[in-house]
Amino acid sequence: MLTQIISLGVRGSAVGGAAYFTVQKGVWSSSTYDGADALSNFRETVIPATNDYINQIPKSSEVRSALKSRWNSGIEWSAASIASFPGLVSNTANKCANYMHGVIFPSADK
Repeated sequence: MLTQIISLGVRGSAVGGAAYFTVQKGVWSSSTYDGADALSNFRETVIPATNDYINQIPKSSEVRSALKSRWNSGIEWSAASIASFPGLVSNTANKCANYMHGVIFPSADK
């Protein structure tokens, strides 16, 4: 309960702080000049800082290629697992049968 109240307080403070900041910078001003000045200031300060992060986002073609590769390797693994399942069951059954034979007839192995 306390963490929910703290979380709500942090969120409310963030929203309130953002609203206060934008009012102080003149974003909500009725003057066209103040709004244009605020936009210019935003472009000069915030956008260049975000360009580094935007450039780190992979291109959609790279994501598509990686996704296809992962998907195909998953399908290949699934098909190989299904194909090897009968042999695995057969080998396991033979090992169990040999073990049980050794347990039931211990003198035959000696």
